[in-house]
Amino acid sequence: MTPPAARLAGLFLVVASLAASAAGTLAGRVVDVIDGDTLTLQRTGHPPLRIRLAFVDAPERGQAHWRQARDGLAERVLGRRVQVRPLSGDRYGRVLGQVWLARTDINCALLGAGLAWHDVHHAQRIQGGASFARYQSAQHYARSHRLGLWRQSRPQAPWRYRQRRGR
Repeated sequence: MTPPAARLAGLFLVVASLAASAAGTLAGRVVDVIDGDTLTLQRTGHPPLRIRLAFVDAPERGQAHWRQARDGLAERVLGRRVQVRPLSGDRYGRVLGQVWLARTDINCALLGAGLAWHDVHHAQRIQGGASFARYQSAQHYARSHRLGLWRQSRPQAPWRYRQRRGR
């Protein structure tokens, strides 16, 4: 399959998944953790689905703390059943969503552990006020307690890292 055709097929899966879950959540087992903000969800009777965690941005591969971010997400969800509240799809064919393990918002938990940044640029447009404040508070906690990536005096945000690498 050519890259554009593969992307189109991936986008079709995302649209179909979002349509099927319009009234609720996607539930399944996490079968892979790609990086600190992307995982693979296996739902019964469906193909695996890539999930990009909404409102957070974890360090990129090769960036300081990227392995810690990936491993931190894996420790929390790999092999476990989670619920995903889908928000939209992205240009890579992934579902953008909030991941929940029981009553724990995993996206927010990563911020509180210093494993990701709150992606304020995107969150301001679609994240609700109470949720936005909770995410900001979690990031502030990690930063003030110098947890995870905040141990560095000046950690580089992933979006700046991608800009400098031309991505």
